[in-house]
Amino acid sequence: MRDALVGFGTTPYDKARGLQMIKVAGMIYPRCQDIRRLGAAALDLAYVACGRLDAFFEMDLKPWDFYGGMLLITEAGGTVSDWKGRNVEGLGKRDILATNGLLHQEMLDRIKI
Repeated sequence: MRDALVGFGTTPYDKARGLQMIKVAGMIYPRCQDIRRLGAAALDLAYVACGRLDAFFEMDLKPWDFYGGMLLITEAGGTVSDWKGRNVEGLGKRDILATNGLLHQEMLDRIKI
């Protein structure tokens, strides 16, 4: 984890949820190499798939924000789940955690609100 580069989103359409995301990022930051906010979940997920990021997390993502990246990550050998470690299914908004697969459980343990 200490060598990981982690991305996160701030849920910009809901400032209260965005502040929660910043709080969670603050809990992750001391344990990783660095943290980034690029501003586009689809790009962040593609970066996890290709190894530019080791993990990414965000709340309230819509299906069009994460399903394409989820496919890339799983095909590359990574892991995607909700924040409780469950499979991501359906067409509603989801809290998404995506990792290279190696950090998934540790990230799940850290992103509790």
